[in-house]
Amino acid sequence: MRVYNQKNSPAVRAGLRPDDVILKFNGVEVIDENHLINLVSLSDIGVAVDIEVFRGRQMSQLAVTLMDREEYRTADDPRNTFNTR
Repeated sequence: MRVYNQKNSPAVRAGLRPDDVILKFNGVEVIDENHLINLVSLSDIGVAVDIEVFRGRQMSQLAVTLMDREEYRTADDPRNTFNTR
């Protein structure tokens, strides 16, 4: 699964790059984006998890400390929906 890096996210803080391909999340092979979302949602906030990524032509291991989404999401994130009324 290719990475969308959001400014100030745990992924960015851990060193994940936009073209990295996530292969494993805490030892579990990632099947697709929904699978990764499910794995993350089942994990505890504040816990460090191991991420295995394919970067360029090599594998890399990263440790990502999970955070509550509200702690790092910003108004300029295109995935946010804010009611302006």
